[in-house]
Amino acid sequence: MKSNNILMPEELVAEIYTPRKYLIITINVFFILALIPSILYNFILSGGYIYLALFEIVLLAASIFALYYVSYIKKLKLPAFIDSFIMFGVTIATLLITRGQAFDYALTILLGITVFNLLRLRVAMIFYISGSLFTLFLALFIFESDTQTTYNLFIFIILAGGILYTSNYSQQVVIYNLVKMSHIDSLTGLWNRKKFDEELKREIAMAKRHKLPLTIMIMDVDLFKRVNDTYGHDVGDEYLVELSTFLKNKIRESDFLARWGGEEFSFIFPNTTIDGVTTVATKIKNDLNEKEYKDLGSITMSMGIASYIENEDYDELFHRADEALYLSKENGRNQFTVL
Repeated sequence: MKSNNILMPEELVAEIYTPRKYLIITINVFFILALIPSILYNFILSGGYIYLALFEIVLLAASIFALYYVSYIKKLKLPAFIDSFIMFGVTIATLLITRGQAFDYALTILLGITVFNLLRLRVAMIFYISGSLFTLFLALFIFESDTQTTYNLFIFIILAGGILYTSNYSQQVVIYNLVKMSHIDSLTGLWNRKKFDEELKREIAMAKRHKLPLTIMIMDVDLFKRVNDTYGHDVGDEYLVELSTFLKNKIRESDFLARWGGEEFSFIFPNTTIDGVTTVATKIKNDLNEKEYKDLGSITMSMGIASYIENEDYDELFHRADEALYLSKENGRNQFTVL
């Protein structure tokens, strides 16, 4: 479970599943289309590159496995690493076979393009730098390239790496802003309703699979409309921002807090029983009653709590918490109800 702190760009990029999935599928299709004729040539027609053909068979098997994994297992991390290693292997093998012909050094660019599009930025840099250093090692000590060729290769690697890094980072910033807009409440900085829905469904699946407790809580500011009507929406917004900080400080890093809408907040407490959440609710209620806000005085909140029941779905669980919130309001506000 992620905390309520704003995620770094690379972590948010990891949530963009579909584009990366199809990128990995496309890369593996091209790997397979390129490797099959190369294997046939090296194994049957050429006759001189049996070991290269065997190596390419290993790469082909890895590519087929990556294609299967991303298509049916629907996870991206392992296929991304497999494809990066395949491209690294193809680059080094080609350089060794052709003994570093000048145009073959351009494969370093293909390696960079592959890893920068598949992996997180820091990991991609490690792959690219490793491939580049190995290429320079081959040029200097195996192929004994002249000084001018080695110098040109070095400049080529530096420029290409800089361009790829800058381009990839710029893409991540754009994706970060898009994900931030779609998942984060612009006023409070908390997660929004859309993100809460996604996270609760994921936690329900985890609780069901591993037989773990899961509890949620919905919280609503009592009579908040009076605040907006009396002091204006600007004062109301300032209060919501301050309240959001207050609520974040009352929960664990592993808990999840979102602004459901208006003056309503929703919590997810993974691996937590009713008793644990009622303790948190009691602490929030008591501290709020003692807290004085500028111009507003003391403000109270009503809360509804529900714990996951085996085989319950999202709608059923959330409906019970919402019903509990309704009962808290009906019974006088400034309290919590458990259903």
